[in-house]
Amino acid sequence: MRIKRTVNIQAMKNLLQTLKKTSVKVGWQGDLAKIAFIQEYGAQLKGGQPYMVDNKGYLTFLRKDSALGQKAMRAQSSGAGRVKVAQRNKPRKSGKIAGLGVTKPTRIPARFLMLHTKENHSGAWKDFSAEMGRRMAAGRTDPLSAMQALGARVRADIQEEIAAGQPPRNTALTAMRKGFNHPLESQKNQLFREIRVITEGGK
Repeated sequence: MRIKRTVNIQAMKNLLQTLKKTSVKVGWQGDLAKIAFIQEYGAQLKGGQPYMVDNKGYLTFLRKDSALGQKAMRAQSSGAGRVKVAQRNKPRKSGKIAGLGVTKPTRIPARFLMLHTKENHSGAWKDFSAEMGRRMAAGRTDPLSAMQALGARVRADIQEEIAAGQPPRNTALTAMRKGFNHPLESQKNQLFREIRVITEGGK
C-alpha cells in the first residue's frame, strides 16, 4: 500500500507561525471597562450622594454644592430622611419633585458576567476554533479572518448573557434611577452596544 502525503508541511509550519502572532480580544475600553469590572467583581460605595425624585418615581443625582443638594444633605444629617420640596426651590416651574434623599453606604454585588459567559460557552468556542483550524488548513480562510470570526462569536455570546441579566436584581434605588430593574443594562445600554472586538495579526 502506498501512502500519499496530502498536507504541505511547509505551508502548515507557516500557518502555525502566523497563528502565534495572531490574537483576538473582546471587551470594553476606558470608563466602560471600569464599569464592567465593577459589575463583575462588585464594589463598595461610600454613599452620601444627594438625589431628588419626581412624582413618577424617577431619580436624579444632584451636585452637593447645589441648593437642592445642600437641602438634601441637611435633611439627612437631621434625620428627616426624604423631604418635600417647596415649589420655589424647584429648578423648573414645570418640575414635579416628590422629595429629596441621600444615598446610604452600600455594596454593589458581584455579577459574574464574563465568568458565566465562559462557563456557558467555552465548549462551543473550542468547537468553533477547531472548525476555523480545519478551514485554515484547507486554505478556505486565513488566520486574521478566523480570529475575527471567533471574536464576533464571543461578543454575541457576551451580549446574550447581558440581555439575560445576571442576578441579583437591582436595588429599589437603582431601579428608580434607571426606570427599570435589569442588572447590567442602563438607559443607554452601553455594555451591550459598545463591546469591542480587537484582532491583531502578524505575517
